[in-house]
Amino acid sequence: MHRRTLILSTAAILALSFAGSVYWSSRAAGLETNEWMRLALQELDSVATFEQATNLYRSKKLTCYFGAFRYANGEWIAIAAVDGHSNYRAKDSIVVRDSRGRNQAFSGGHVCGHMWIHQFDPRSNNRCQSLDDVYALITDGSFLKCTLSKRN
Repeated sequence: MHRRTLILSTAAILALSFAGSVYWSSRAAGLETNEWMRLALQELDSVATFEQATNLYRSKKLTCYFGAFRYANGEWIAIAAVDGHSNYRAKDSIVVRDSRGRNQAFSGGHVCGHMWIHQFDPRSNNRCQSLDDVYALITDGSFLKCTLSKRN
């Protein structure tokens, strides 16, 4: 009797675990990664100054963390990122616009919560004092640059 109860209990737990994982995976929200990156890059494309970056309107479609940082050498960066712990399809994605006029997208690393973006703030991170430092931090974090194809 005890063995039968144990087997039935184990089977019920496994079935509920499987059903739960199917339910939560089907609840993934938002845009696919490439589509989110395209829209975010398009939105950042209009940014030409640090002031514009700090005033950037963030579309509800993008659902991301956002930061704009200026460095002592005059360089600046605007960064949008999707939390890796979210249920958004585009999680762990980053797009950047910098004072050199570059728009870039990255994925493959891990965006860990809302504090993640503050590692690029020169006031709180002595290792991040220029754009070169920013890109070193991004690629050291396992992120790879993405090349997105143009949509017609």
